[in-house]
Amino acid sequence: RVQLQVASGHSNDTLSRVLGGELDIGLVTLPVEADRIRVTEIGRDELVAIVPPDHAWVERRRIQAADFANEPLILYERESRMTGILLRFLLEEGIFPRVVTEVDQVEVVKELVRIGLGVAVLPAWSVRSEVERGELRALPIGTHGLTRAWCLAALDNGAQPASLKALIRLCVEHLPRLLTA
Repeated sequence: RVQLQVASGHSNDTLSRVLGGELDIGLVTLPVEADRIRVTEIGRDELVAIVPPDHAWVERRRIQAADFANEPLILYERESRMTGILLRFLLEEGIFPRVVTEVDQVEVVKELVRIGLGVAVLPAWSVRSEVERGELRALPIGTHGLTRAWCLAALDNGAQPASLKALIRLCVEHLPRLLTA
């Protein structure tokens, strides 16, 4: 008797929908800066630089901020927190990237990189199959990697229904493995 619907959106949009009662729970990245929200942390994923298999970076162990200085950069939506993390990392190191395009679909970003139009940064899990097939290479960024933390966000309005608690328990059990695998 539970109806599960999945809706995509940026973390801020998702939080607004949870606060507005449109969604019972949202999968968002931290930090969450909203009153009345109960947060359950579920894990971290790594953002990696992706390049075609013949790119000069493929022999490197890690990509540093300075490496982006002379590369055409393909951005996934500027409003996304993922892009915010990347741009903050680059700007803190004094690197002003040469953005050649912004795209709102991960699959298009991967295809543009695959055909050699630039480099990009995406979650490691989102390029796993392309890396396994040898279509793209994924490289860690920075000294310790570039990561983001994920959580489940629900209204903090007292007792949660048993069905919502069960869904949260399943997500906590299974999502961390999917983010890091």
